[in-house]
Amino acid sequence: MGVLKRFEQRLEGLVNGTFAKVFKSEVQPVEIAGALQRECDNNAQIWNRERTVVPNDFIVELSAPTTSA
Repeated sequence: MGVLKRFEQRLEGLVNGTFAKVFKSEVQPVEIAGALQRECDNNAQIWNRERTVVPNDFIVELSAPTTSA
């Protein structure tokens, strides 16, 4: 993994983590889509010139909503 890719992932984690702590809200579909896209990008395997294989079967589990007092 390249230096720029690692830097981008760390910066993204820092920004997302900070916003998640400051603005506590429900998980948005775009966040799930982004996580699935990162999973595909990080686990892509090149088989030959014309074929790249990526994960295509995912299980997404969300916790039950919590009630605030």
